[in-house]
Amino acid sequence: MMRAAIFDKPGIENLKVIDNAEKPKLANPDYVLIKVKVAGVNPIDNRVVSGSIQTIRPIPHIPGAEVSGHIYILLTPCRIRLTCAMDCY
Repeated sequence: MMRAAIFDKPGIENLKVIDNAEKPKLANPDYVLIKVKVAGVNPIDNRVVSGSIQTIRPIPHIPGAEVSGHIYILLTPCRIRLTCAMDCY
């Protein structure tokens, strides 16, 4: 399980923190799952959550992409020679 901030309709008042969210499924063999140590909030994330920018991602949506952590699951070898123990910044 993981912790996540998620919203199901636009508006900052609709943003909820879930302490026991399910681990995401990797939809593409080129994706990696990162065990996040630190996360940042980008101004674009604020605009997506508030509804001032339409997102093409499905709702409900977990915003954010600025993270630092460890690669947790790697389905296929990476072209840049990462290993499962490598840090991501």
